Amino acid sequence: MSRNLIRIEYLIDYPQHLETVAQWEYAQWQLLHPGSVMHGWVNALRRKLGRSQIPLTLVMLDGDEPIGAISLIADGNPRRVDLTPWLASLYIEPSWRGRGMGQALMIRGAREARALGHEMVYLETTENQKLFHAKLGWKLIDRILEQGQESLIMAKQLRRTDPVPNESAD
Repeated sequence: MSRNLIRIEYLIDYPQHLETVAQWEYAQWQLLHPGSVMHGWVNALRRKLGRSQIPLTLVMLDGDEPIGAISLIADGNPRRVDLTPWLASLYIEPSWRGRGMGQALMIRGAREARALGHEMVYLETTENQKLFHAKLGWKLIDRILEQGQESLIMAKQLRRTDPVPNESAD
């Protein structure tokens, strides 16, 4: 573990890491978006640079080095436009996986949704990630077949007792 302080910040405050986060997203999910190109992912991420509004992107930093990210967006799946907001694009650098970093980003993302007045938050995942999310209190609410792959839609009730971001140190 690093001696630096691990913290979660708004990506809008660290624009020098925008391309790194976009590269992570492109490398991780480009196969789900045939024909996409890197600059398209950078432009899409620029549209998710909010603070105290949706969409927003959070970046996890070890000192000044980005090690993970997550976004809170309004629309996560075109077949479920009735659901909002969504946690999306959770990514942790491979060398940091298995240390609770993904869990910390998920919790912070949910707190952001709660701070913005939402009582529920949603995500789309795969069967092999279902247990990770279930351990954090997420419930399966739908299964959708997309591009020959089954996607799981999960929901989390946000409790009034959950601290909002400015009430706790991350």
